[in-house]
Amino acid sequence: MVAEDVGTRVLCPIDEFRGRLDELLARVEAGGTIAVTSEDRVLAVLSPGAKPEFYTKESWTGLADFLEEKATWSPTHVTREEILAWRHEGHRW
Repeated sequence: MVAEDVGTRVLCPIDEFRGRLDELLARVEAGGTIAVTSEDRVLAVLSPGAKPEFYTKESWTGLADFLEEKATWSPTHVTREEILAWRHEGHRW
């Protein structure tokens, strides 16, 4: 099977994909989608990723602070030590 263009999408057999990787990734960067196939099954779909600013350090700083704050918060106000102390409560010795 040879790669088949369907609008902005390309169905491409894996053997051909390996040889045309640069060209196909350029199409993805331009907004296209590539479906990599093997024996008429889709193995993977490549599509444009998130905008680059999503990956900046500044965009993750707020999330890291939020998660660090939540790591010390407990909705039941039960500490880890209390839970560990209760784990054998009720066991027969």
